[in-house]
Amino acid sequence: MNLIQFCLPCLAAKGRIPVPLTRLSIMENTLPQRLQEYVNGSFERTVLIQKRIRQLVRGDAPLFDAELARIENPIEIALVEIERGLIELAVDEVEEKPTL
Repeated sequence: MNLIQFCLPCLAAKGRIPVPLTRLSIMENTLPQRLQEYVNGSFERTVLIQKRIRQLVRGDAPLFDAELARIENPIEIALVEIERGLIELAVDEVEEKPTL
């Protein structure tokens, strides 16, 4: 949930006073914070998002029905896939070169 700041006098003049925010809604995690719970840290999350966006831009199909969810943006698709646990970062095996 995005928190929006309201100008109470402006809204009162228009007859639209917002419903007070509850403590629960203020403490709710943002999408990046929720994604960090699924992925080990912000660097890995960034790499995962970047790789998945690249795949989507190159033509890979989303792992969920993005048309049904009305999502067209590859960035949003990648974020939803991570949040739903549909993708995870696979560590590439790097061949170590012998040192002299």
